[in-house]
Amino acid sequence: MPIEEFELLLMEKPGMAIKVMRVIGKKLLELQERLQSMQTQDVFHRIVMELIRFTNELGVKKSTGEIYLQLPITNSELASMIGVSRETVNRAFNRLKKEDIITYNRKEIHILDIEKLKTYWIH
Repeated sequence: MPIEEFELLLMEKPGMAIKVMRVIGKKLLELQERLQSMQTQDVFHRIVMELIRFTNELGVKKSTGEIYLQLPITNSELASMIGVSRETVNRAFNRLKKEDIITYNRKEIHILDIEKLKTYWIH
């Protein structure tokens, strides 16, 4: 949709304009949080933060309590997003696996203990 048509639509429907502003505001807050995290958190905590973000957006809770997460990106792409190497992401995932917080393969992760994972994000 051309920008001019979009602007006309928003002028004709103020309710829609408010919803669009809310979505943009939410995205800006998320971006600000991610940038702040990149400046203040160590690599492991940044990886945990992204994993929790993906879980909140894409996770499917199973009857067992675990959360199934099919990642839309590869470990290499995740590493690029965070500014680390793929090996660093793999080490973080292996640490979480060793602590029985997750299991994973190339494209999916099973969060076994979301509360324990969140404790890493808080610290």
